[in-house]
Amino acid sequence: MKKIILTLFLSVCAVCVMAQNYVEFLGMPINGNTKSKFIEKLTEKGFTYKGEMDGYVMYIGQFLGHDASVTLCPSATDDGITAIGVSLDELNPVKMGHLLAELTQKYMQKYSDYNYTTDTKSGGSTVIMLRKKMPNGLLEVVSLETKIKGSKFGISLFYGSGIHPDNNTATNNGYGIGMDDI
Repeated sequence: MKKIILTLFLSVCAVCVMAQNYVEFLGMPINGNTKSKFIEKLTEKGFTYKGEMDGYVMYIGQFLGHDASVTLCPSATDDGITAIGVSLDELNPVKMGHLLAELTQKYMQKYSDYNYTTDTKSGGSTVIMLRKKMPNGLLEVVSLETKIKGSKFGISLFYGSGIHPDNNTATNNGYGIGMDDI
């Protein structure tokens, strides 16, 4: 009986260790979901359509209690998406600092097996990145970046799945859609 219980316990531990915690947005894994499923989830959460450009779709609404724009970044091969970008603009500097600390702590716990790095850009913004190499060689990425432009403060979040390792910034490198494009 002890051997059976021990075997069962070790099996459960092995399954827990091997379980992969994929990057999620609004409770949905980025990997394996379609753009239409994410659009449905965004509209359920009260987001409204803002525009589309080159396959990138933008919605606006409330995220973490703040006005936000959410951009769905398309997969090159199907109706899926590879990433979601969230922009929280016009935060006061104290709120930005608190929100950055809160999100960093949350994501470090949720994605504890991801590699964690920080960087400070020349303009003073901070980039916090969590990455995990997947069996196919691509990366799962969660990134937070403070935005400081004059007296305006904000945070950009990036949730990505299937990101190529050579893409060191884990962003869409200026491609896609922004509020100025709409």
